[in-house]
Amino acid sequence: MDERRKLTRNHLIHYLRVFNRDTGELLGNMVDISPEGFLLLSDHPIPINTALKFRMEFPEEFMGKKRLDFEAHSVWFKADVNPDLFATGFKIESLDQTDRKILESLISEYQDS
Repeated sequence: MDERRKLTRNHLIHYLRVFNRDTGELLGNMVDISPEGFLLLSDHPIPINTALKFRMEFPEEFMGKKRLDFEAHSVWFKADVNPDLFATGFKIESLDQTDRKILESLISEYQDS
C-alpha cells in the first residue's frame, strides 16, 4: 500500500469510541489520529469510499464540548492482526476552526508519547 498521508498519525494511549451520528451505532475505536484522518478498529469491514457521519463523545466536557461531530470517508481497510477486527483508514472531510482545535487538543492530550 502506498503511503500517501502527509501528516504523522499519533497513536492514542486511550482508544476513543466513535459512533454513527445518524443511528447511534458504535462503529469502533479510534486508535490513531491526525488532523487529516484516523485509523478505526471495528468488528466489521467498512468498504473503501464509504462516507460516514461520526460522533465522538467525551467522558466529560472537553474544551467546552461533550462531543465532536464530523464526517469522513474510508480510504482503505484490511483485516487486523486480531482476526476478529478490521482496520480502516479514514480521511476527515472538513472541520471548522473550533472543531479542528478540539481535535488537535485531543491528539495532544491522548497521544502515546
